Amino acid sequence: MPMTTQSDSEAGLVRAMGARLHQRRVELGLSLAETARRASVSPSYVTAVESATSTPSLPVLSRIAHALDLTMSEAIATDDAAVVQRARLDGTPGATTVSSPELQLDVVFEVAEPGESGTCPVTTDDASVVLYVRSGEVDVQVDGETWHLADGDSLQAEGSPTITWTSRSALVAVWASAPHVPD
Repeated sequence: MPMTTQSDSEAGLVRAMGARLHQRRVELGLSLAETARRASVSPSYVTAVESATSTPSLPVLSRIAHALDLTMSEAIATDDAAVVQRARLDGTPGATTVSSPELQLDVVFEVAEPGESGTCPVTTDDASVVLYVRSGEVDVQVDGETWHLADGDSLQAEGSPTITWTSRSALVAVWASAPHVPD
């Protein structure tokens, strides 16, 4: 039986995939052992995949991708693939930036306990700012005027508003801002 070899493009894909998996593991702060445990493979196998000396089967790649909270598309994406970034609103307290710095759109998930307060976590300079309340109640002050928002409510402010907030109950909200476009 003749021996098969990888083409240059296949080898490039395997290297890119290994680099992407390594990058994600480091981003998550996971050790080789923890990643291997989550994917039901050996740490040496994770190393081999990351260094492109081994190509995983689709079921094994799926387990490794899942262990790293990646979709299969994200795991095998190459540099010329469309950039996709995703995040999960999981209830982690505080403000979590979920947008890419390359975009003109700021998106932040905000999770707060009753009585917590703060300033708008997204850019407000010459911006259009939107706040969507997924759950809870919050009082929002925009340039000194107070608005009460509850589950499913949203608020939009334009220009360069000064925005502060105080949660009345456990709060889960999404903030977004983009450069203001005058009428």
